[in-house]
Amino acid sequence: MSINDRGTKKWVSLFIPEHKSMLREFYKEQHFKTKPELDEQELEMLNEKLWNAMEWDSEVNVIYFKNHDKHELHGKISKVDPLEGKINMLNQDEKYSLYIEDIIDIDVL
Repeated sequence: MSINDRGTKKWVSLFIPEHKSMLREFYKEQHFKTKPELDEQELEMLNEKLWNAMEWDSEVNVIYFKNHDKHELHGKISKVDPLEGKINMLNQDEKYSLYIEDIIDIDVL
């Protein structure tokens, strides 16, 4: 007795466009970077650098984590709002606002 099998053709009809989009999203999420966890000492150092930069009106490079990637911003810190958890920065007359929890590192120049 011989069975006539269609091979992989029989599974093609079960692969709908929604499956394709879900698989693309799944593979994209596999390459997301995760935010590094800072310990208590690192957070204290960031806090000290932040307040020193504010006090001395120094230019800083702020490295922050947003949208699954690291970004860098150069400028001066104009305001620190601990209640909202944000800092405001000026970079060539452009204003930026960052969440303090997104900051990874601060380099005071």
